[in-house]
Amino acid sequence: MLRFAIVLLLLLNAFMVHSLFWTDSGLFHLQEIRAVHEELERENQKLVEENKRLSREIMALRNDEEYILEAIRREMRYVKENEVIYFFSQDQTP
Repeated sequence: MLRFAIVLLLLLNAFMVHSLFWTDSGLFHLQEIRAVHEELERENQKLVEENKRLSREIMALRNDEEYILEAIRREMRYVKENEVIYFFSQDQTP
């Protein structure tokens, strides 16, 4: 009877150890979830910063005439009167 109780307790202990480490609610799964959470937090922070930058740019485009002119010059490559722009190829070596 004592052997049966010991075997039963060992099996119960093995089951509990298995449940503690290797199931969907176990420690190994928890570590994976934490790693994914940290990665998502970093990505979210990057997106928040990008959103702030874009919001500042939108406000500048709505309110700042000099910024609008500079954006037009940069994006559409407009030039002022009597102004010359030189474009250099990236693959040329001196």
